[in-house]
Amino acid sequence: MILSPSDSVISAMIRIAALPPPVEDGKEDLPIVHGARYYAKVNIFKKRLNSGETLSLLELINRRPTPPDSFKVMFIGNSLTLHGFLKKVWDIPCGMAASSPEKDFVHLVADGIQKTTDKPVEILYNNGGNGKIREMVGYLQTGKFSPHLVVIQGGENDRFDSYFKEYYLQLIDYFQCPKIVLGDWFTKEKSDYSQWLCAEKNIPFVSLYSISRNEENMGDGGPYRRKDVAAHPNDSGMAAIAEGVLHCFDRLRTENSAFMDVLGKSLPAVCSGGSSSTE
Repeated sequence: MILSPSDSVISAMIRIAALPPPVEDGKEDLPIVHGARYYAKVNIFKKRLNSGETLSLLELINRRPTPPDSFKVMFIGNSLTLHGFLKKVWDIPCGMAASSPEKDFVHLVADGIQKTTDKPVEILYNNGGNGKIREMVGYLQTGKFSPHLVVIQGGENDRFDSYFKEYYLQLIDYFQCPKIVLGDWFTKEKSDYSQWLCAEKNIPFVSLYSISRNEENMGDGGPYRRKDVAAHPNDSGMAAIAEGVLHCFDRLRTENSAFMDVLGKSLPAVCSGGSSSTE
């Protein structure tokens, strides 16, 4: 199956949700996308998936035809950004604990950005297959991606050590286009490190740790009422994350004239007022 380009925001996850349930890992090869098979570079990740078809899902979304004048946003992250089908754990490919794809922060952000431009906004994803930083960097090396904006979330599944710092820096420095970084959802130490790094590099930062301290922003256990799912942002949390990202997006629009040229037109800010979750 190859997705056709949209006339506006690609609600990729909404349409992907209509796909049949995944087969067991190893029972089916990666799908043919754009007439090419992705061999060694993709297969090296297959044993480290958080879902049997996660990388196939990434390839299906990221290699689809898109309008030549589209504004592409790559969302890099773990299950807060995208979690695929996983038996008796999660059955909607979207940000975990959102009630539906259109309620996760990715789609809320894409919808907000779409209000600022005549160009169709297209969503790209990278969760590395297992939601860890090293594999996120590795997936970027499997093909050529040309996003106009990158939103980076992740680190919750990684130990906070020298390896984390090495790969996290590689991830942040990988693209030269404008970026927005989201801090750690669970850990203040990692969140503070990300915030410090972003301050050094003048990258807009959103504190997810601040959002997660509000119990109203988490607690939905999903269809199977699982505690590990409930540790993720619910619809309220997703909305708060999206608000923080869109405030950062407005900052980029104000400070970067080249970024405005890519968007194609100037419209009022997406958000009004300040936000305590951004720096």
